[in-house]
Amino acid sequence: MSEPTKFGKFLRIVGLILLSLTAIFHLMGGIGTTCVALGAEKYDSMAGIIPFKWLNQLFVVVTIAIAVYAIRATIRFARSKPYCIIGGRKTLNPIPQKPSASPFC
Repeated sequence: MSEPTKFGKFLRIVGLILLSLTAIFHLMGGIGTTCVALGAEKYDSMAGIIPFKWLNQLFVVVTIAIAVYAIRATIRFARSKPYCIIGGRKTLNPIPQKPSASPFC
């Protein structure tokens, strides 16, 4: 395989930064809404979502799970592990795709 160009290295760094920001924001969003998901009765302004508390708890769990997967994909991308591009794509776009070997890892 040939050595990556400067532009290729730049794009890799930009992708790594964007993927890590995605992971951080998902994790912060999941953790930040935990207090409302577990204790919506404590806040008067949240009285309207008390009947849907179970749904909010589900969203918190799913969001934190996506964040953990995004962190894993970011670490694999930074270490150039096999199929790391596919993990990043699944984090950013969860629509199923064909697995294929990536020349960028």
